[in-house]
Amino acid sequence: MPDLSITSANLANVVQNIAAHFDSVAKERNIQFELNTPETCKKQIDVAKIELAILNLISNAFKSTPDLGRIQCSLNPNGNSVWILVGHRFLSGV
Repeated sequence: MPDLSITSANLANVVQNIAAHFDSVAKERNIQFELNTPETCKKQIDVAKIELAILNLISNAFKSTPDLGRIQCSLNPNGNSVWILVGHRFLSGV
C-alpha cells in the first residue's frame, strides 16, 4: 500500500490551482471551462495524490471534448466527504 502524506489543506485552492493550468488550452480551443468551488473546503488530504487525481480528471475531460465544447468542474462538500465532479458537453453551433 502506498504511503500517504496527510495534511490539512484547502481543497478548493488545490482544485483552483490545477484548473488554472487549463485556462490557456480552453481559450485556444474555444472551450467553455467552468469552475465551481466554495471559497474554502478544509480537509485532511494527501495533496500530491489529490492534485494528480484532479489533474487526470480535467486532462481527460479536455482530451474527450471537441473544440467549442464545454467542461464543468465542481467541488461539492458533503459533510465529511467531498464530491469532485468533472463533466463535458458538446455545444452545437447554429
